[in-house]
Amino acid sequence: FPELRVDLYNLNPEDENGKIYFGELTFTSLGGLMTYFTPEFLKKAGALFSIKDFKKKV
Repeated sequence: FPELRVDLYNLNPEDENGKIYFGELTFTSLGGLMTYFTPEFLKKAGALFSIKDFKKKV
């Protein structure tokens, strides 16, 4: 594969000893690109969601 995206998550960025969690590997070029949504729409839609209180045990 000519490119690879690795998704990593820091669920508690304030904690300098926090854990980094692996999300996924994406092998497709431009995977998830949504050219039919404007940047303004994506910003408004993203503002509706919060993961602040979400905690997952791994």
